[in-house]
This record gives sequence, C-alpha cells and structure tokens, in this order.
Amino acid sequence: MRRGIRFPQWWMLLVAILSILSGQGSLVGMERFAKRHHQALNELLGTDFRKSPSDSTFRLLLAQLDVPGFETLLRDWMAAQPGVTETLDTLVCDGKTLRGSIAENENGAARYGLRPTAST
Repeated sequence: MRRGIRFPQWWMLLVAILSILSGQGSLVGMERFAKRHHQALNELLGTDFRKSPSDSTFRLLLAQLDVPGFETLLRDWMAAQPGVTETLDTLVCDGKTLRGSIAENENGAARYGLRPTAST
C-alpha cells in the first residue's frame, strides 16, 4: 500500500545484503536490522528517511528482484575491485573462514582447528 515513503532500490538492496551478512536472513530480521541501524545508515549513506522499511517492503523488493541479473552485476562489480586479478567462479564466505578457525596448508588444502596464537 502506498503510504508516502519511497526507498530507492539501491538502498533497499544494500540494507538487505548488510542484514544478511550480519546474520539476519529473514524478512523480519531485515526489518529489525534496518530499524536498529536506521540513524547510522542515514548518516553514512547521506539519506534522510524518517522510518525504516518494514518486512513487507523487503518482501516486495525481493519478489521483484531479477536474481540472475543481480548476481551478474554483483560479480562484475566485485571483479572490478582493486586487488581482484582473476574471475570469481566461487566466493566462499562461511563462519569458519570469517572467524579464522580454518586456514590453508602450504598446498592450499583446508586445515581446521584453533586460530594460530601469537608466540611470546
């Protein structure tokens, strides 16, 4: 329903991605994330939204999203970033990798275990 608040698609997609990366993958989680970080998002993105989007706004956005097209745009953008020298066939981003509890051996194989500690 039209209630006078319009959120740009880029802003909604960014908030959805940020909320998913912070562990809020549901529509209600996205709404909570946007509400919790409302002021910071306005400051950092140069916006002035009085309210944050509801879960139904995220539902409408994601229902209309061209997923293959979005994946292509995201992949092209990531490949164009400084320091990325090869094509992005796979991007692995799981909790173990992010927490540092998995590392690579000299031959590139995964080594699970505790994080290396600094020797004293």
